[in-house]
Amino acid sequence: MLAEAKANEAMRFANRVLDGIRTREFRWGQTTVSAGIAAYQRGMGSYEVLIAAADRALYAAKEAGRDRIEVAQEFVPPRRVSYAALLAPVETSGGSARREKVLVVDDDPVVRHLLVRILMQNGYDAEETDDPNEVVRRYREDTTAVDLLITNVMMPRMNGLTLVDTISGLVPEVRVVYMSANMHGEVSSSGLPGSVVGFLEKPIELEHLLATVRQVLGEHLPPKSAMATPERY
Repeated sequence: MLAEAKANEAMRFANRVLDGIRTREFRWGQTTVSAGIAAYQRGMGSYEVLIAAADRALYAAKEAGRDRIEVAQEFVPPRRVSYAALLAPVETSGGSARREKVLVVDDDPVVRHLLVRILMQNGYDAEETDDPNEVVRRYREDTTAVDLLITNVMMPRMNGLTLVDTISGLVPEVRVVYMSANMHGEVSSSGLPGSVVGFLEKPIELEHLLATVRQVLGEHLPPKSAMATPERY
């Protein structure tokens, strides 16, 4: 944590750390460090999103070859949708015999069980897991296995942003609803991965959960050329 520092200042600090590690002699040989940097922006709304953005950048640094630094992309305001619009009916599979498949990912079993129960009571085919790697496996084996992913932003094994990044490499069109506690403002950022994105604050209100899920599932996916700037709710 660097107080009163901008991303470029954090980059200079991180480079000093990396250079110091590279030139230091260890008994086991050379050691390198990868780093992810994220600067707080108003659109993040929660410190959890800030930490997840830095962690996501760290994953990108490792994927790019390690011993390097990556800076999280800047967040910009999206098209705003009122809460009243969320509550308006939208067209989903409606009268179709097929129920939308929703997968809830969270390390808190109480939250997982509660969300799955509510979703199933309201007509969705819902499942739960605390293992992000299990989620990636499902998408890898069947790209149509899940219609909507509901994931916590911060989890010990893999944060939600990185999870959706990984899935997007397998399935470009990912509908996702993120969950986060300790909100201090509205999360309104195109920095969050996913093609259609919603956001819920914990503790989650029943009405807001169902409205957000209904809206994200009912929204038309953007053209593939526009996947980098997803719709959000």
